Amino acid sequence: MKMRTRFSTVLLCCLLTVCESSPSSVRGIAGQDVTLSCTYDIIKHGSSWVCWVRGALPMIGCGLQIAKTNGVSVTEESDRYKLLGRLEDGNVSLTILNARKEDAGVYGCRVQVPGPFNDEKHSIELIIMDAPQSTTLKTVLSAESIAAVSTAAQMTSSEGFKTSSSSIDFKTKTEKGDIPGSMVAIGVLFGLILFGAVISIIIGRRRQRLTKMMRRRARLRLPRMSHVVQKEQFEETRRGQKNANHSADSVGKKKKTPNLFLRFFQLWLVGND
Repeated sequence: MKMRTRFSTVLLCCLLTVCESSPSSVRGIAGQDVTLSCTYDIIKHGSSWVCWVRGALPMIGCGLQIAKTNGVSVTEESDRYKLLGRLEDGNVSLTILNARKEDAGVYGCRVQVPGPFNDEKHSIELIIMDAPQSTTLKTVLSAESIAAVSTAAQMTSSEGFKTSSSSIDFKTKTEKGDIPGSMVAIGVLFGLILFGAVISIIIGRRRQRLTKMMRRRARLRLPRMSHVVQKEQFEETRRGQKNANHSADSVGKKKKTPNLFLRFFQLWLVGND
C-alpha cells in the first residue's frame, strides 16, 4: 500500500512538471523597459487564460497575480506591468516599464490549456543591471580643470612680462587702428568706381535706345513726306495748267471780238452801197 501511494505521488509530480519549460534569464537595464517573453500555440489551443506571477509558479493556479488575460481583455495589477503583445497571435509577453533594481527576480507565466495537467508553464529570471554612467560630466570636469590650469599659467607669465606686453599691445592697437581706416577708404573708392561705371553703362544704353527710336521715326516719316511733296507738286502743276488754259481762252476771246466787229462793219457798208 505504501509503495502504491509513493508511486502515485511521484507520477503526479511528473505529470505536473512535464509541461514546464526550462528556466531562462533576461537581462535589463535600470530605467529602461524590459520584456519577458511568453507565447503559446493559439491555433492549436485557441484563446487561453494566461496569468503572470512574481516568483515561482504554484502547482495549481497562479497565486498572487501581477497580470492576466482571457485572450481578449487584459487585467494588470500595476501601471508598470503591461501585456503589449498581440493576443490574437498567442503573444502574452510581459513588459515592465521603467525597470528598477528591485524588479529583479523570478517571474512565472502559466497558460491554461484544456485538459488535466496540460498547462504550459514558463519560468524567467530577470536580472537588472545598472545604467551606464555618462562620460559627459567627466569630460566637462577635465575641460574645466585644463582651462583653469591654462589661465593660471597665462596669468603668471603675463605678470612677469607686464611692461613689455603693454608696449607691444599699444603698438598692435595703433597698427590695428590704421588698418581698418585704409580698408574703409579703399572700399569707398571701389564702391564709387563701381557706381560710376554702372551709371555710365545705363546712360550709354539709354542713348543707344534714343538713337534707334529717332532712326525708326525718321524712316517712317520719309515715305509720308515724299508722298506729300509729290501731291503738292501735282497740285501745283495742275494749277499751272489751269491758269495757262484760262489765259489762252481769254486771249482768244479778245481776238475774236474785234474780228466780229470788223465783219459786222463791212457788212453794214455793203448794205449802204
